[in-house]
Amino acid sequence: MSTPTFTRRVAAGVLAAILAGCGGLAEADRFYEAKKYPQAIDAYESIYGDYRQDARVNYRVGRSFFAMARFDKAEKFFRRAVEANSKEPDVAWRLAECQDRQKMYSDAAKTFQHILDAEPRNVAALNNLAVMQIQLDEYEPAQVNLEKALAIDARDRETLFNLGLIYERHHHDDAKASEFFMQFRAVAPDAPQAEEVREWLRRYDTARSTARAAAQESPRVAPADDTPPPATRSTPDDLTDMLGEPAPPRRPDRRESVEATPSPMTTPIARGGETPPMRRSASVDPDGPLGVELFAGLNEREDYDAVLRRFGEARKTDPDYGRYCYYAGLAQLEKKDGAAAVALLKDAVKRHPDEPDYLLQLGWAMHYRSDGEGARKVWEDGRLRFPDRRDDFARALEVLP
Repeated sequence: MSTPTFTRRVAAGVLAAILAGCGGLAEADRFYEAKKYPQAIDAYESIYGDYRQDARVNYRVGRSFFAMARFDKAEKFFRRAVEANSKEPDVAWRLAECQDRQKMYSDAAKTFQHILDAEPRNVAALNNLAVMQIQLDEYEPAQVNLEKALAIDARDRETLFNLGLIYERHHHDDAKASEFFMQFRAVAPDAPQAEEVREWLRRYDTARSTARAAAQESPRVAPADDTPPPATRSTPDDLTDMLGEPAPPRRPDRRESVEATPSPMTTPIARGGETPPMRRSASVDPDGPLGVELFAGLNEREDYDAVLRRFGEARKTDPDYGRYCYYAGLAQLEKKDGAAAVALLKDAVKRHPDEPDYLLQLGWAMHYRSDGEGARKVWEDGRLRFPDRRDDFARALEVLP
């Protein structure tokens, strides 16, 4: 009698697992494949305890947060997917972008090195590793990696542009820089940086002509020093083009140039937006002084009740509480209160209309409440108003029917 009983128990257990999968993982996958990312995150979260080491689940949760421009959250799940040996071809690239967007340049460099360990001739990875090293002021190893990339593909436009930048910025060798910039102009006349390169070369030629004329008029006068002053570091812009399926090479965006003769070129790093949705904070004491860093830190710790409690205090004491509305709205979205999230994020956008992340997350809160038309209007407005974040808004718009 024991054997039949055991068999029945096993069968019942298998049936229960199948039914649980149909209502859990299968439902989460349906939401994900339908690009209903907030709902997919909720569904995966409800079963995550059983799938914490699952590469596929971690990748899909990471992709969902990535689509929502929640790069701090996405980074954690992409990292777990990599650690679980995910077979997705772009997982390491997406992890690197999330790290870069949070200014985790050292971590991003390690991720690109991880890609290169498997694909040592990957020109895009060599370029991006070099860009991370430039952000860390590690110009010599950056140059070595760019020269490796050049040896593999002598016409790669990102390699030519970045090498020119290193010679112009780090070595202050405009003559050598001009060689790479002229090659870049020849192979990529329509690239986003082409106009900036043309302007730099024009200024460079003008400076040289002026120096030669001065020397001819007065031989005793030393030639003019046409070396530009050291270029100041600036905030990166947009890195999304490096990903794709599979990831295409980096396409650095244009940036403001420091006025000089010739004008220094801009930094090769590119990233979407000044402020990621979350920032790491040195102080996450829930009873500490009020401030945006406190709210960002509490969000990172996922202490959403503390966020909302302190938001109530901020609302009474700080007339400029719009930035707190943003984090409180994210907290309400995490607590699955879409109506409260929409109200708070609308207040944040009203008080700070120039913050693209506020508008982006307002659209996601509307989408969570099944207000597709409201989300569309918000995201289309954001795509027009914030051209440096157009990829993030375009990615959001892709989820709508």
